[in-house]
Amino acid sequence: MKTQTFKSQYGWKSVTVIPAPDLGAKRIIEILTMKRSSGKLVTTAQVQTIEGGFFVYEPFGDYNEFLTVTQTRATEKTVATQQAQALEMLPQVIEKAVAFYWNKLAKEQAA
Repeated sequence: MKTQTFKSQYGWKSVTVIPAPDLGAKRIIEILTMKRSSGKLVTTAQVQTIEGGFFVYEPFGDYNEFLTVTQTRATEKTVATQQAQALEMLPQVIEKAVAFYWNKLAKEQAA
């Protein structure tokens, strides 16, 4: 697990990509902190699948959650701090993501 905090064209951003073997061999969890157009500093958790060397996210089909939303300036320090706090929630994120995919599988099998 490696976290990168850097200044992008949209301002400070922090990204952590975590292998997620509990969700399948080709799935990862991305924790992302950045300032949104609303002016809020937002941290999200998103499960993505690795396909052909690319990270693929299917809207409404893959797990996605807002972890933290704050009204603060997006400085390197505030972004890195909010990212670190979100990473402490990782066990709960994994638990919720596993439940999401079990429910998805159950609905597919019932159809």
